[in-house]
Amino acid sequence: MIRLKQLLHEWTGETWNAYTNWKSHKNDLLTTTILAPEFMSGPAIEVNASNSAFTITYQGPASGVHVAHANGSSGDTLHQLFNVIIFELNPYLANKKLKPNLRSITTKCTKSKRVKNTYTLTIRIPLNKSNTAWQINHRGGWGHDPGQDAVINNSPAWLKPADVYTEVTAVPQGENITTHFATYTLDKP
Repeated sequence: MIRLKQLLHEWTGETWNAYTNWKSHKNDLLTTTILAPEFMSGPAIEVNASNSAFTITYQGPASGVHVAHANGSSGDTLHQLFNVIIFELNPYLANKKLKPNLRSITTKCTKSKRVKNTYTLTIRIPLNKSNTAWQINHRGGWGHDPGQDAVINNSPAWLKPADVYTEVTAVPQGENITTHFATYTLDKP
């Protein structure tokens, strides 16, 4: 039971340095509603979780805001939002019998035409009913692709290849963010 708890902390990202950094910035960034860019007072993140989908939206500069980076960097803010998925979705999934539908993930990044250097990135992960509890993991890069092995090597040994999916997010006037998602059960099948 102790080892399962350790694995759960690792898989939910609680042992990641990025998780510690997210916890220290979370209260400053979370909002209940993302407003139109011209009405935002600063960078903000909105998280919505239900039994049918998990959606996270960020609004602010593409870089320059420290959200959830392992080394405290603010250089790739949009990419850091993918870490927040792990920290917010996995605890939600741990007590539910829902499986992330990776092949139906949608991402959309836009740049405001009215407010200088303001981007909106929305990531939506549909959730399906299941007979067991699931978790999600990711590895990726902005302007580079670490490959699917990066997430496979950081997931449980019982991860099935069918439960790995790659999503490419186009950043306006910038390079793509390539993210490899994996989903797996908490208990070894």
